[in-house]
Amino acid sequence: MKKTLGIGLIALGLCGQMAQADLPTVNPLYLKVSGPHIIRDDGQKMFLRGFNLSNYAHGNWKDGINIRPQTIPDWVLTPDDIERLKSLGVNVVRYELNYDVLEPQNITKNFEIIEKHLRWLSEAQIYAIVNLHITKGRSSAFLSKGLTIFEDEALWQDFENTWARIVRHFKDFSSIAAFEFFNEPKIPTKGKKFFWDTLIGFNERMRAIDPNHIFIIPNPEGATNPDGKIGRA
Repeated sequence: MKKTLGIGLIALGLCGQMAQADLPTVNPLYLKVSGPHIIRDDGQKMFLRGFNLSNYAHGNWKDGINIRPQTIPDWVLTPDDIERLKSLGVNVVRYELNYDVLEPQNITKNFEIIEKHLRWLSEAQIYAIVNLHITKGRSSAFLSKGLTIFEDEALWQDFENTWARIVRHFKDFSSIAAFEFFNEPKIPTKGKKFFWDTLIGFNERMRAIDPNHIFIIPNPEGATNPDGKIGRA
């Protein structure tokens, strides 16, 4: 079964080989999509409830310039935060990243930090939706002006390479509920069909790397795909 869904379903239902010791201490079952439902590999339906963790992905502004962190700060998620989330009955968090922390010179250190956070969350039986919130070359409907990553071949290739590194590295982490490709993308100038055709092809290439996880394709500015559905499976 292919595991692709639109971001709307979350609301409704809400590099290289790793040694076994590197996996989270508690290994939950992989999640998958069955019709309108999210289910575990044992067939049990899951209703995901939780919060968005920005992880300081947006950084700060100084003199009109957006300065984003190159390394995920220690303070964005602590063991005390995990206990607080657990006490609230949370079973999923949306875990934001920006492209800066995934640049080649930064990725090794930040993968270690992400692994640590996933381990903590897994021990608390909390899944994570890994979201590339800020891409190189804007995809966001709010921040984009003019062309998007869909019209710039070099930026798109960088986007695809970045996701290939993420998926390849974390494909064995069952504590990840899903990979969410980006946040509120802008409709490309070539239209909705081009958007969906591009993303479905991209999704298939990521699926070839990782057959187990859900991949989320957010709707472009709330638009449905050519089939009139929220997402594609």
